[in-house]
Amino acid sequence: MTPHGRARLVSNADPVSVYIHEGFAKGEFVVMRGARDALLGMPALILPRVQVKMRAGDLPKPEENGVRYLKIPVDQL
Repeated sequence: MTPHGRARLVSNADPVSVYIHEGFAKGEFVVMRGARDALLGMPALILPRVQVKMRAGDLPKPEENGVRYLKIPVDQL
């Protein structure tokens, strides 16, 4: 989704896109993205995001000090 709640469609993509244009096969795109993505590390906030998403956007209840915490079991990763 884009800001303002509109879904982004390939048909609405920038007409001068390096990756999506006539003559660029789907298979080529998949191989290119796979190679590029294999070099990327895990996004910095992926684990907190997953925790919040799994709770349907609900944040944990505040603890006794009034602060909400996202807890990550670091010895299990």
